Amino acid sequence: MKVFIPEKSILWTTTGICFGKEIQYGTEIFTIDQDDNIVPVPITTDVDEPEELKVRTIITTNSICTSIPPYLIRSTKKKPIRNIAELVEKDQIMMVDSKYVNQFREFHNKHTTQLFDKSQLSAIGALYLGMCGIKANKQAVYFAKSDENSMRSFAKEVQEDLEPEFGGSTSCQQGIANEYNISDKKARYMVLYRSDKFYKLRVACQLTDDRIPISIYSNGINIYFGFLRSLFGSNNGFMYHLSCFSRGAAQQKDLILNISWSSKIRKLLQNSCLLWKKYYLSMHKSRSHMSINELKIEKYTKDIVRQSIIEIKEHLENCYEIDVPLGHKIIIDGTIIIPTEISPEEI
Repeated sequence: MKVFIPEKSILWTTTGICFGKEIQYGTEIFTIDQDDNIVPVPITTDVDEPEELKVRTIITTNSICTSIPPYLIRSTKKKPIRNIAELVEKDQIMMVDSKYVNQFREFHNKHTTQLFDKSQLSAIGALYLGMCGIKANKQAVYFAKSDENSMRSFAKEVQEDLEPEFGGSTSCQQGIANEYNISDKKARYMVLYRSDKFYKLRVACQLTDDRIPISIYSNGINIYFGFLRSLFGSNNGFMYHLSCFSRGAAQQKDLILNISWSSKIRKLLQNSCLLWKKYYLSMHKSRSHMSINELKIEKYTKDIVRQSIIEIKEHLENCYEIDVPLGHKIIIDGTIIIPTEISPEEI
């Protein structure tokens, strides 16, 4: 059965995650078979040049999904299956079941060693990549620290963890270290790490420019989760990587990420957090401040079963045609989509 995948949409694969644009001969994507299990399906034909088709992007509090209108999506009990073309704001859609998420994670945990052996980037490399900034004038990456002791202690960790894999050298430096979007003038110490290999990888990871190296998310989800842990965990790596600002009264300030709804980075990060189960990236909830491009980092508390649609965007996007077994469902952007046959006239 022919299925169209938008170029910025995300699929689960046996090696991690991929965008529609990255599908090629040999890629193994996960689908849901007729026995209601996720199974790897290899792409056995060359992927042709994309066609520009009309798509609908469905934006909810914690997710964003793009697909073409003729396809079907799971909805409420009264209307369990809905045509994507019929959805309107405030309708509800069902998120991918935790059953499938667990099966996907179990597969990757089982194959972690093989994936690590094939990867050009280690889990520890991904971890440090998510927590460093760029010092272009020094051709180095840096890690800001608040005091001299923590600076020197962290420099030793960098030497032990990164130099064996990436080479280079580590040094300490005093001065205004921070180039965050939210300035912290107390950060007057930094660890500099100079390595051509690591520096080029960090320069290629420009999330605000919608760029991220494929090696971060396509060599096993456990490597990718290391990157997310630095980005959104206690290291606050997002301050080096994303546009952010604070809003609210002095005692109740919210930290807001500004990530365009139309970017592939928004798709990757917001939907991956639902897969990771450590944090949500949620739409800002204040009606007076709500913006479609604003997200808050919140602690993950429970699996999300369904979400109300906040907004629907109709636009054109390049779509790639692939073959999946008849009767299989596909998981696009963390949402179960039921493809249907589409006539040439509909296309």
